[in-house]
Amino acid sequence: MTTSTVQTNYDPLDLNSYSLNRLPKKKLTKTGAFFKKWGLPIAAILFFVLAYVVQIPILNQKQEIMFALFATALFLWISEALPNYVTSMLLICGLVLTGILKAKPAMARKLCKMLDSSQWPLET
Repeated sequence: MTTSTVQTNYDPLDLNSYSLNRLPKKKLTKTGAFFKKWGLPIAAILFFVLAYVVQIPILNQKQEIMFALFATALFLWISEALPNYVTSMLLICGLVLTGILKAKPAMARKLCKMLDSSQWPLET
């Protein structure tokens, strides 16, 4: 009786085996290539149209701008024209730059003050 042992160099505890760089790269589809090229200009047009052209009777001006920001962020997330972290930062900066929120609430600093401040070392 012969037993053959197959020796592998796979180590389940080696964290380099689980790197995202080892995942296969997918080729962009036609839709993906279109949104990579035109997604940001379409998002800018979408924001401008929803914020300043289309008037929704039940919303005031600040609410319309906020709606346009969130609709634009939703479009960018779905189309993946920008990475998700860039879209998130664009939304936060847009809320601050349009005057919808002040900087501290946009960065959730008030939440830090409401909770135990010893848990939040970044709080100043």
